[in-house]
Amino acid sequence: MSVAILYHVQGIRKYALRKISIKKDIFIFECFWRHPEELKCAGCRSGNVRRKGTKMRIFTGVPMGNMRTRIHAEIPRVHCLDCGKVAQIHIDLARPNV
Repeated sequence: MSVAILYHVQGIRKYALRKISIKKDIFIFECFWRHPEELKCAGCRSGNVRRKGTKMRIFTGVPMGNMRTRIHAEIPRVHCLDCGKVAQIHIDLARPNV
């Protein structure tokens, strides 16, 4: 599916759209990371990593018309071969917890 709706409406980059569905008054966008060659460790930012699965996270998106939106994103987990950390990659979909 086209990533234009994610990019232009929601401002989401580096993700591909798998499916769009509607439940009640909510648009649900299911997406996944589309650049496996760009995976980096969240701790040391090294590209010397191996995939260790994914975790589904749900974000609130920008409303479209009178409908709410939810982004269901598969966030890759990686094992860094340099620092040894196993964690989710850094994502631009949400601000870090402060």
